[in-house]
Amino acid sequence: GWRIVHGDTSADDFVATTGTVSFADGQDTATLTVLVSGDRDLEGDEGFSVELYSPGAGSTVDDTAATASGIIHDDDVDLSLAAADANVTEGDSSTAGHATFTVTRSGDLSVETSVNWNVVAGTATAADFAGGELPGGTVVFGAGESSKTITIDLAGDGAWEGNETYTVQLSGASDHADIVANNVSGQIIDDDDTLTLSAVSVDHAEGNSGSTIYIFRIDRAGAATGATSVEWIAAGSGAHPTDQDDLLATTGTVTFADGETSKIFTVEVAGDTTGEYDETFSVSLANPAYGSTTVGAPVTATVRNDDAVLFVRADHVSVAEGADGVETTFTFT
Repeated sequence: GWRIVHGDTSADDFVATTGTVSFADGQDTATLTVLVSGDRDLEGDEGFSVELYSPGAGSTVDDTAATASGIIHDDDVDLSLAAADANVTEGDSSTAGHATFTVTRSGDLSVETSVNWNVVAGTATAADFAGGELPGGTVVFGAGESSKTITIDLAGDGAWEGNETYTVQLSGASDHADIVANNVSGQIIDDDDTLTLSAVSVDHAEGNSGSTIYIFRIDRAGAATGATSVEWIAAGSGAHPTDQDDLLATTGTVTFADGETSKIFTVEVAGDTTGEYDETFSVSLANPAYGSTTVGAPVTATVRNDDAVLFVRADHVSVAEGADGVETTFTFT
């Protein structure tokens, strides 16, 4: 009989681990066939031996040649995807970022192996990548190669979008290869910012002379990297708009230094002694520097009249004239 003596193998690696070899009368050579069970498991090469034992009557096993060794060569290939630099700053149009991922091949490196890759949109869309398309391609391993790099080019811009996500996926591997680690996520880190206008002190009496100061604030959110600037514009608004001549300045520019997230600016309104309605004006933001986006609505300020105003009004809409020679009183307030 014969039996398998395991080295690196196990019983699962063989169709049968024992058997019998029979010789016919006069036969001096016989072939012993060991059937190996194929699989897709990455195991490495595995050694085993075949041992002869329990010879039939009249036969003896030569102790010096009772075993023979064999090696099961592992021809499986595993492919693994991992992030190398997947969370990347978006950048501007001329300095767009690049994300990288690594495909690792293990197992039998003696043959050529290929696998496709593609980017699956998350909150990021095709417009966030170079060329305006979701990237994809094919990785080909030559004999002996174990690692390949996938490079994904981003489309930089100056618009604030927030951080955005995407996934890289492998598919369509060579028949002899299995994908064992897949679907790796990445993030496009937005390096742009938003500018929002708000009121600090915007409801005041006009004053009789000089000027009254109205205070506004601009908050910078998102990335505060590098300098930026934005214009402000003031104009009369509402049912009783402030006269443009009453605004000492109707526009200006606010500049943020690197790292600054909040700035204050003022609008001055000229005082006078003229009686008039309470008036309003609005301030809005315009023309932000590249990399900044203005958000939110204009802010309205109120100029309270603090001067006397005289109005005349008839106490009666109409009064009968009266008889001849009679005086009729028509009163006004």
